[in-house]
Amino acid sequence: MTSGPSLSDPGYDRPATDDLIGGEILGRYRVLSILQRGGMGEICLAEDTSAPDHQVVIKRVLDDLVADEAYLTMFRDEARLMARLDHPNIVRVLDTPVVKGTTCLVMEFVPGRSVAQLLRRTSEDASRIPPTIALHIMAEALEGLHCAHTAKDERGRPLGIVHRDMSPGNILVSFKGDVKITDFGIAKSKLSIVATSVGMVKGTTRYLSPEQIRGGEVTPRSDLFACAALLVEMLSGIAIFDRGQVPPTLLAIVKGQRKAVDELLPFQAPDLAVLLEQALALSPVHRPASAAEMAASLRALAPTLGPPVTPADLGAYLARLFPRTGTPIAPSASSPTGATYLVESALATEDLVGPSQSGARPLDAREFDRPTPAP
Repeated sequence: MTSGPSLSDPGYDRPATDDLIGGEILGRYRVLSILQRGGMGEICLAEDTSAPDHQVVIKRVLDDLVADEAYLTMFRDEARLMARLDHPNIVRVLDTPVVKGTTCLVMEFVPGRSVAQLLRRTSEDASRIPPTIALHIMAEALEGLHCAHTAKDERGRPLGIVHRDMSPGNILVSFKGDVKITDFGIAKSKLSIVATSVGMVKGTTRYLSPEQIRGGEVTPRSDLFACAALLVEMLSGIAIFDRGQVPPTLLAIVKGQRKAVDELLPFQAPDLAVLLEQALALSPVHRPASAAEMAASLRALAPTLGPPVTPADLGAYLARLFPRTGTPIAPSASSPTGATYLVESALATEDLVGPSQSGARPLDAREFDRPTPAP
């Protein structure tokens, strides 16, 4: 069960046009419209009054949550974290003004679409994302991830960042052909003040890694599992672990209940299938060593699938799918909590989680030592 709506979900990629608040001033920014609104935060399209025609995206907490100190702390965690990340494949934080006593997150505006929208459009058209396009998008996203995974503080100490929600709504593609990851709201890092509660699983269900579901240690390789699951979906149009409801989806992940990658791909690519099987290993130690390594492998394999993809090619592909008459997208407004699930609530009916005085217990890894055959 979820803690509230997530704007990474399909139903939240449209602007709340009935909630336009043009003219409101947030510091030096004039709000043009609300792009997205969730249960905890909202995303505004705004212009910087000190730089005419310069549009930005502002993420802010809803007024009725301003007094929620725990939530505000998580929001500030995200602001502090994203402000430290400087990479062309990560949405840039431009400013963190305090307005009406609340920190706002001012980010670069990315006119384009999310991978979630690409998947939806290709599904509607009964088409698929071309393999070279899909590999290019994922390689770019992985390079942004590597920057986050290897980020250090001012003293050179690793920050230990793990995104924890590499879902299609959090990878943006611009009409210029840029690829950027966003929404570090539920990321784990040493900068975070608020820790995840015992038994709480954060992330978008069908892209969770087995260790996230079990309550084990979450590492950069957890993000690689999510990226592999998403890339298979981009290539095949099939969400490999999705079972329609949360409990069976989580079970499919921890038990490895899925078809082999080479059975899912609609083309012959044995080396790519091997790489994706490696990244989807139940044990993190068997996955690629880093996001950079996985990105390099994808780039090395791409020429076997077709001509190289340039940013111009990607932008042209996006423009064909989405003629530029629609509205821009923005990073998720769902907040630092993202799509959150209680393991106890989701899996209690499967007798995998027993009662606990301190809340839901992590699943015992011994219960899922070996994958079972796909149904």
